Amino acid sequence: MPHKPVANFTCVINLDDHDDKEIKQAVLPRTAEKYERSVKIFDQFLELHPTARSPPDIKTYKGFLEFYARNTTGRIKEKPTTETVENFRQDFETALAQLRDFSVPKNMSNTMKEYIISDLKTKLNLPDVEMSRDGLSPNDLTILLTQLWCWDFKEYRGQFPDRSRVQLTTSILLYYFSSARTGEVHESTARRSLARQKDSSDDNNANLQASAMAACYKHFILTIELVDGIPMLVLTYAREFIKGYWRKKKWEPPVHAFYEVYKEEVPVFFNLIFFMLPLFSADRAFRHYKSYTKILDEVDSIKVGQEVLMYLEKSLLHLGIGAGMN
Repeated sequence: MPHKPVANFTCVINLDDHDDKEIKQAVLPRTAEKYERSVKIFDQFLELHPTARSPPDIKTYKGFLEFYARNTTGRIKEKPTTETVENFRQDFETALAQLRDFSVPKNMSNTMKEYIISDLKTKLNLPDVEMSRDGLSPNDLTILLTQLWCWDFKEYRGQFPDRSRVQLTTSILLYYFSSARTGEVHESTARRSLARQKDSSDDNNANLQASAMAACYKHFILTIELVDGIPMLVLTYAREFIKGYWRKKKWEPPVHAFYEVYKEEVPVFFNLIFFMLPLFSADRAFRHYKSYTKILDEVDSIKVGQEVLMYLEKSLLHLGIGAGMN
């Protein structure tokens, strides 16, 4: 597209329609609560230490971090780890910028970062251990699914209790085989809280909003394709609610593909499609197929160069796979 000549930029605007107010980045309510808590702790520190300065200088800042560390109980050890104090430092500096209009100078921020892992750690004998990160190994997955299907004697509620096991397995496999966080594939308590804040008048509606922010039918595309000459079902999972999703472009969220591949050495309950098909069928999600057996028949009859797309009912697109309809 050719650029408009500079000489044609003659439209005059009214500067009085604008102001010098800084626009700050929006944050989620739970994140805002962390920021508010950090400045409240600082206010408590100022009240107990009359000579401390606000906004803090380096001396005050060091004292404040020691104050926080001495009054915080650790989750791994009795005292908080250096990582815990560092995370609090980051929240506090963001809170000062968001709530107190004070940006901590970079040299001060770097000084505090080094102070935590050196002088403060030595003075208070802070542990530098780490909690194990979230994740599932193949062995963990085997144990988890074996427990769910073979050793779990919980009586699930609902008209079709075993559906709960299918839903849980689907969420577990999505989490394991993709880079999605748990809140992306299953209803998140954080998102339920957010939904209730948006509409506190109706708890049922809030639950639906929270579920809709997890993996829904609209995020899946089921096709029949020839893969290396072999007809098979292909399930595509297009993630939407990734971290910071509201600032992402539409093409940025990752897409994961799952193939109907059966191998003797791989347990069938590792196959996501094996569990998704019953959910699709039970919810009558397929627009042109009454059951998944009809789809399997279609797989056997596909021809070279042909690709069949399974269309889903529009009324179910926003239904979370962990919600379901009895």
